[in-house]
Amino acid sequence: MIEKKRAVSILGIIMIIYASLVATHEGEFWPFSIYPMFSQAGNPWTRSFVRDVTSEDRPIQGDIQSNEELYGVPFALNTVGVHQNDLSNFMSKNKDWTPEKKEAVRKYFESVIDEKELLVYKVSGALGDQQVDFTYKPYVYITTDTTTVFE
Repeated sequence: MIEKKRAVSILGIIMIIYASLVATHEGEFWPFSIYPMFSQAGNPWTRSFVRDVTSEDRPIQGDIQSNEELYGVPFALNTVGVHQNDLSNFMSKNKDWTPEKKEAVRKYFESVIDEKELLVYKVSGALGDQQVDFTYKPYVYITTDTTTVFE
């Protein structure tokens, strides 16, 4: 009988620890960060993507755009060794853009920053009527010597 009580106590402690870790890590605790399509299905989401705006002839502004209005051309993150999830997490978790954080985002693109102007977008998606509705927002504009954050 004592072994059964001990096993139940240990199991209870493990469940409390697990629940507290999930609750305090904004869903970024296994298995929720590995399988978000199951744990967060139907919820609005935000991701980041990058476009090369070196040849853009319009002035870059931070206004929300449609898919047809996007600046520049797609930029492949794997050409600079950046994982898309890492960039998205960095963008979504930064609310206060200090000079150090601006420099950190520049480091992602340091191998091409002298030859390209890049624009990081935040794209948000949510379930609409029979489709997913997207919102495209220019977020960080990176040139050779400047980093502009559109908030």
